[in-house]
Amino acid sequence: MRDIPESGSEGTGRQNIEVWNDLVSPRDLVICLLISVACAAAAVLVSARVGGEALFWGLGASAAGFIVNCLLVTPKREVVIVDDADGADVANGADDADIVDVDDAAPIGVSGGGDDE
Repeated sequence: MRDIPESGSEGTGRQNIEVWNDLVSPRDLVICLLISVACAAAAVLVSARVGGEALFWGLGASAAGFIVNCLLVTPKREVVIVDDADGADVANGADDADIVDVDDAAPIGVSGGGDDE
């Protein structure tokens, strides 16, 4: 967990944690984990009682847990669409620039006089 300045929720004042390079609410994370564990435990019990392959019951429970988690926990992201005029200056400047390979410091496609010639 890293200290990220924008990790606080503006409306609630809660801190988010970083999981796989994404910010999540600890409360929502725990809720989703508990739902997934409950579905997996139910799949093990059902497969033991009814029979059949535990793998198939587990896959079904994973899908069911995912659907329940999607319905209960809503995304918290705010998407802001910026005006195209602001990005036009950046795009025009990028068209005129050469693409440079960092290792060779020469434009890509230009022969550097290496062993492959």
